[in-house]
Amino acid sequence: PDWIIDALERGSLYCATDGSHNKKLAPLISGAAWVLFCSHSRKVMRGEFAEFSGAANSYRAEQLGMLALHLLLLTAEEYYQQSLTDANIFCDNKGTIQTFSKEHRRIPAGAKNNDILRVLRRIQTTSKLAHKLQHVKAHQDDNVPFRLLSLDAKLNFECDLRAKHAVQQAIADDASFRTTIYS
Repeated sequence: PDWIIDALERGSLYCATDGSHNKKLAPLISGAAWVLFCSHSRKVMRGEFAEFSGAANSYRAEQLGMLALHLLLLTAEEYYQQSLTDANIFCDNKGTIQTFSKEHRRIPAGAKNNDILRVLRRIQTTSKLAHKLQHVKAHQDDNVPFRLLSLDAKLNFECDLRAKHAVQQAIADDASFRTTIYS
């Protein structure tokens, strides 16, 4: 949608992502969620999905969410044929922020989540995507009323719920859960 480009140009695009994994209930499922929010227009786009994989774990779930955001922003960049930067991207996993902040030249075949890293490397070679990746403390809502949370904490809270829902839905649907995008 055009509002995403407007928000990027205005510096009012805030994104968040989170992942979820329940090793006891669903050892093969990673759930991820993302949200794009314009603080100026108040428009929102959100989605969540689940992946079934023998490599499922919490860290992979976090990386899948961040990858989904990067692919969405890359798609907008290619569609509008302009370099897009300056999205504020929040994630509660410092390892994911570090992984997505560094340039990947070669991905060893034995590297964990090498499939995700290879897609990230491809994105890095075709796009500038110089967004601001920032850490947000997880579960701030445990100690602070929701209405008093910062924007990044509220977005993280939403993604946390949606990622957990994606895992629960995948369990309930017995591997037939489909990706959902809301606008």
